[in-house]
Amino acid sequence: MKVLVAEDDIGSSKLVSIFLKRLGLEVVPHYDGQAVIGACNQENFDLILMDMNLPGINGLAITRSIRDMEHETGRHVPIIAMTGHAFPDDRARCLAAGMDDYLTKPLAMDLLQSRVRYWLGMDEETKV
Repeated sequence: MKVLVAEDDIGSSKLVSIFLKRLGLEVVPHYDGQAVIGACNQENFDLILMDMNLPGINGLAITRSIRDMEHETGRHVPIIAMTGHAFPDDRARCLAAGMDDYLTKPLAMDLLQSRVRYWLGMDEETKV
């Protein structure tokens, strides 16, 4: 399965990528908003981990763009927000933009694993 990691902090991106590869996943990292949209136009992903503060285009706008593309294709890729914004209205904004789940930074690797496994159908955990 292929996961797009949209994260502008290279250190965080590498850490998440290493963790995902240990789960047996193929990881495609991108560091800016335009590159994420371009990748989604060219490739199919099974999951997207989306930072909210990417350069160029923020995570909310990218998610809306992806959801617009999906109206044409009939696909739905799960998108998990990764953000340092931890207020209840931040979560609501992410979900309203079309994201499927929400994790706050710093990421707890056990929670990240749980959510990734859930959204990829690797186990039967319930949604958050």
